[in-house]
Amino acid sequence: MHGFRFQRQRGMRKVLALQETLLKLIGILPIYPAKVSVLGRPAKYLSVVLFTVAICLLLGTLFSAIFQAVFFLYALFISSGDPNNHTNPILMGMQFMPFCTLNFRGLIVLFLLFLKRNSWTKLMKTAEVFLETCFPNNQDRIEVMRRARKIAVLLCILTVLIHSAWDVTEWIVFNQTLVNVTMTTGDIVAPLPMAYVMYEYISVWTVFCTFPFVLSQQVYICVIVFAVILTEAIKSINQQIKQEIFLYEGRFAGGNELAMTEEKIIVWENAHLRVLLFCRCVNHYFSWILFSIYGLDFLTMMGYSATVIKNPRTDVDSYIYVIGSIIIFGSYGTVFLLPLVHVYEQSLGLSFSLHHLAIAVKQCLAVADKTDGQSNLNCRAFKGKTVIESVERLETSTNRHICIFHAVELIHYTRGFVVGTCTLLLSFMVLAREFFAKEQEASVCAGEKLENVLH
Repeated sequence: MHGFRFQRQRGMRKVLALQETLLKLIGILPIYPAKVSVLGRPAKYLSVVLFTVAICLLLGTLFSAIFQAVFFLYALFISSGDPNNHTNPILMGMQFMPFCTLNFRGLIVLFLLFLKRNSWTKLMKTAEVFLETCFPNNQDRIEVMRRARKIAVLLCILTVLIHSAWDVTEWIVFNQTLVNVTMTTGDIVAPLPMAYVMYEYISVWTVFCTFPFVLSQQVYICVIVFAVILTEAIKSINQQIKQEIFLYEGRFAGGNELAMTEEKIIVWENAHLRVLLFCRCVNHYFSWILFSIYGLDFLTMMGYSATVIKNPRTDVDSYIYVIGSIIIFGSYGTVFLLPLVHVYEQSLGLSFSLHHLAIAVKQCLAVADKTDGQSNLNCRAFKGKTVIESVERLETSTNRHICIFHAVELIHYTRGFVVGTCTLLLSFMVLAREFFAKEQEASVCAGEKLENVLH
């Protein structure tokens, strides 16, 4: 009979205990790994209640997202028909876009995870098997898990603090634009034909935008933790290869040493295959989630960049808020991606290490042929050729099959992609600024011509 208490966390569940607990408490992930039909009555009731909570949260987030989308569409289309509005409608609409994308970010990420909730237990079991096979030494495995858990906890605390501080700053800056508005003001969403009191608006935003966004960050952190574990596994393989290179440099290569190296190559081949399979498993589970997170965060950055270009306010507080927003959401699409990038770079390093090992074995055999007698030459040459062929075969495999994170095969997370994100954002800001400046100049010239005609 299942009770109400959680089972003791072990393995990967201990590493992601904080993220998994938060997502389970609001029903996005199943609270028990077993099917509801085989649970006891109390556990079954709890599962149904949390499932209902998740549905209500998703529906509320959908309402909030649609509400903000209406604001965005109003600014983009309706304001363009106003003859008194000389601001470019695209820039005008983009200033409202971050509030829309923030809502949809939490909604889409949580909805995608909710659809895959029954596969979560399988993913965690796969991760635990991967840890046990890639780190057979218990002490090494504990150290990797400890490091990954520390990263998970620190990132969770960091994202909650940063987003909470950003949310409070946003409300302070927003309230500075309102005149004679109190918590009971009823026309807060004017000109939309809806009766919305200020405290209701704040409550809906907090529960159905801020909270889902923070939860979506926990899903993002899960991917980062998996990337950290993959990086450690690839580093372990690379370190073993480098140790083997050190043994061959400047020493005599006998038959026993070559046989031991051949056995190690088989171990490395199996380890590399497990890394590729686990990376594929994580990509399959989080591919669309990563695509949604990056795409919506990038649109949020573009929206705040448009606000910097066409800021209706001139006070320092508003610029600090907008530039800070660009930095925060820009870090989600750059700094937070670095663990995923490191997986790719460590995977590329394997082929170089193997190439180095092949050269070291060849040089060692050449030295041995000159110093050793003829009796062991044929045997050593045969074993040496076998080892070199095995190393070169594994080198070819690591070149062809690189461990890399991707988002629906459209985005591949490499160092060049991160740099490209920053370059694209800066290019957009420069081009938009030039476009806005020329538009303002043309508007002033048109006004002067009209004034001359009238006079």
